[in-house]
Amino acid sequence: MKDRLENFVRENRTDFDHKSPPADLWAKVEAGLPAKQRKLFPWKAFSIAAGLLVLLGLVGTWSYNQGMQQGTINSMAEISSELGEIEKHYQSEIKNKMAQLASFNKEDEVKSDIKEMEEFLNELKTDLKDTPKNEREVVIQAMIANYQSRVDLLERVLDRLQFNSTNKLSKDETKSI
Repeated sequence: MKDRLENFVRENRTDFDHKSPPADLWAKVEAGLPAKQRKLFPWKAFSIAAGLLVLLGLVGTWSYNQGMQQGTINSMAEISSELGEIEKHYQSEIKNKMAQLASFNKEDEVKSDIKEMEEFLNELKTDLKDTPKNEREVVIQAMIANYQSRVDLLERVLDRLQFNSTNKLSKDETKSI
């Protein structure tokens, strides 16, 4: 069949060259075609949305990491081992004094003050993270002073409670004589 078509075209070549298609031919062809259908899945929109999602994920991860870096210093040991030892000493003192206070059943009276001082210490730790290294000494001294203040407060309360309990015992002994 191919050979017959080729032979026909070769024999009638001159007739094909001088004839042109009618002007409305393309309009008739388009009218005969079925209506253009939309694609079921818009790949272009999907790829844009996926790109935005990846971008948002990267920005979110970066923001989270920046927030973590600008957070608080959890322990003075992160700055130096010497400061870590000082912090452990004060924390141990505070823990022991709170235990002594609990034996008098009076720890509730001091807990709010101690909690305020701890909150202030946490603010100092946040400030320390943002403070330039050459100016950190002032904040570190304030943190140590905070620990000292808590120990002093607990010592004063314990001294007063021990004094009161000693006086109460001596009054009770005097009454029994």
